[in-house]
Amino acid sequence: MKKFVIFCITSIIVISSVSTLSNEINQNLIIELDCTQTNGVIKPYAEINCGPAPIYHIENGVDLTNQYQDIGINFIRTHDFFGPTDVSAIFPNWDANPYEEESYNFTSSDEMIAPIINAGCKVFYHLGESASGNNSLRIPPANMTKWAEVCKHIVMHYNDGWNNGYHYNITYWEIWNEPDLDGFWDGTADEYYTLYITPLCRLSRPTTHHLK
Repeated sequence: MKKFVIFCITSIIVISSVSTLSNEINQNLIIELDCTQTNGVIKPYAEINCGPAPIYHIENGVDLTNQYQDIGINFIRTHDFFGPTDVSAIFPNWDANPYEEESYNFTSSDEMIAPIINAGCKVFYHLGESASGNNSLRIPPANMTKWAEVCKHIVMHYNDGWNNGYHYNITYWEIWNEPDLDGFWDGTADEYYTLYITPLCRLSRPTTHHLK
């Protein structure tokens, strides 16, 4: 009974507060800004998925570099390019040797990363897969250590120049996306923890610097 009374009182307070706020909103509200006074700088959080290069599967897509620069986009996450930058696209044959250059195809990924850098933006690289109807891309990798080695070599390609790569010094690397959703991860929580920690240990070694 005590808990019920407390709940009722709390509900009445919330309802009363909402009612009061509603009445205040209905009245005219005047906000004055003194642009001659500066109290600090607002940290920009202009981040976005995809772009600025056209999405390859969209007909007549446009390059949005100028628009991104105009509105101050400063960080671009490489999620849902639907092919380019996906681990399965870069390393298409799971039976291949992860240590050999010919096992990788960076062509489409390079074409998406370069415009991000050229636009003056930072890359938030997603090591995983885009949303798709391919159920095989949602299950945990059969060999976590091998998957981690593939991820390490992707990092080496963009940060250390490996396999005709670059020295972009990409610092932010995301391991998978939304493992709490069935649309991206069909494994258990413990399997995801293993997926996360395995490449993390390899990416922390000296061959892959500038990481966060």
